[in-house]
Formats: sequence, structure tokens, C-alpha cells
Amino acid sequence: GQNQTVSGVVQVVGTANTPNMQYYKLEFRPAGTSMEFAYITGQDRPADGVLGMWDTSPLPDGAYTLRLVVVDNTGNYPPPCEVTINVVH
Repeated sequence: GQNQTVSGVVQVVGTANTPNMQYYKLEFRPAGTSMEFAYITGQDRPADGVLGMWDTSPLPDGAYTLRLVVVDNTGNYPPPCEVTINVVH
């Protein structure tokens, strides 16, 4: 959830589904930056429950934006779902 503190390998739980869905992807970047998002995982089918595993162990402590992007078969997508997660080892 928003502002949750995590460490190690984290289960990312949620729902990824939209009409005519082509795929979803989970990504992250340091919060408050304009860096490119780094890919974590994704699938080409709807999901409800564990969407992926995020290994935070190589990351420095700090706040990160975790986002879920769900893309339809025309390449369009609604605004991504983004939450700030605090990594502390």
C-alpha cells in the first residue's frame, strides 16, 4: 500500500484487468525523479492476486514509485496505478 515500508523480496498484490487487455507490467523508479521506470515483471493475461515479485535487496534505502500499467490490444492504457514504497534494509 501507499507509503508501506518493505525489504527483501516483496509480493506485489492487486488486480490487472481491462477490456481487451493485451498485457500488464510492473515497474519502479526512485520517487520524485524523472528517471526511466525499470521493468520488474508482467504477463499477457489478466491477473488478480499476486502480480509479481519485486526484489528490493539490491536497491539503496529510500522511497520508490511502484507502478502498474495495463495495456489493451490497441496499445492504449488508462492512467497507471502508482504508489510510493519505502525500501529499508
